Amino acid sequence: MRIQTWMLCGVLALTACTASKKNGSSSSVTELSPSDQNVVAMIGAEKITEEEFIANMDSQIKGEFSRAQQEYRAAKEAALSEMIFEKVLNKEAEKQGISKNELIEKEIGAKIDKVSDQDVQAYYDEVSKRFAAAGKTAPELNDMVKMQIRMSLEAEKSAMRELAYSKELFEKYNVAFVLPEPIRFQIDKGNLPHQGGEGAKVTVIEFSDYHCPYCKRGADNMKQIVKKYGNKIEYRFRDYPLEQIHPRAKAASQAARCANEQGKFWKYHDKVFENQDKREDADFIAFAKDLKMDVDKFTTCYNDKKYNADVEKDLAEGQKSGVSGTPAYFINGVFVSGALPPEKLSEIIDKEL
Repeated sequence: MRIQTWMLCGVLALTACTASKKNGSSSSVTELSPSDQNVVAMIGAEKITEEEFIANMDSQIKGEFSRAQQEYRAAKEAALSEMIFEKVLNKEAEKQGISKNELIEKEIGAKIDKVSDQDVQAYYDEVSKRFAAAGKTAPELNDMVKMQIRMSLEAEKSAMRELAYSKELFEKYNVAFVLPEPIRFQIDKGNLPHQGGEGAKVTVIEFSDYHCPYCKRGADNMKQIVKKYGNKIEYRFRDYPLEQIHPRAKAASQAARCANEQGKFWKYHDKVFENQDKREDADFIAFAKDLKMDVDKFTTCYNDKKYNADVEKDLAEGQKSGVSGTPAYFINGVFVSGALPPEKLSEIIDKEL
């Protein structure tokens, strides 16, 4: 039975019991004591700890290193989860006096909601919007496509129920993972308005591109997160337009900042994401009119590219922190890449809280 795990935050355990020193073709080994297990290198008798290594790492390399460690941690947690899930399934089945397969059917198979025709249509409509945003046309919704969508949704529902049940059993049997602490970055909050509680215990900083379809999904997910946590988190948006693939994204970022002058940043932010297929200057000005802004003031700001330097500053901050794609999040400095579903974002936030 394979359990689905999407936790993406973490670091590679860099521990050692010995340090090797090379000198030509010969080498000597310096023994380290148990208290030195956090040492990753030595210069003579000088010990370099993992904390010092990470603190002095170049920011961009640190971002790449963090991503590699996240992949390692995710793979390790997935393998551990699968192994432990099998163990607790057997324990629970024995406790209930039934077979493991009977338990799986009872707690997973029987509790999966059926996929309706409405679910299939809703999924198709959402995908069609993404195709349109990319200037493409979605395949026709014929019987074959319907079947493929239905199978995909059923697999997703099954995986989500399996994940939920694994959490129930892990809690019941006091399962705990001993994994390394994640690398944390010092990220400036930027100068756009926040949502949630300013100075909250958990800060979520998102680097995003207004014309990236995955960022649209990320924006929808963050709406749910802000609604769920309220003032328990502080959410900040920062611009990261990928002009190589979305040539009008930087203009959209500048337009949203002009809207901020009139206190309409978040409304304009939502408007642009909801209309990703509308990308021309006239569209951005029309959005301002729709939101009942002072259109002349907005247009002057936009045409003058007044906030170009601010957008460039956000880009530079993201690049030096290892951001290479969007959306990218820093949750209390922990780098999380991709449009994770709200459930996975919540797991990370809950741990920080």
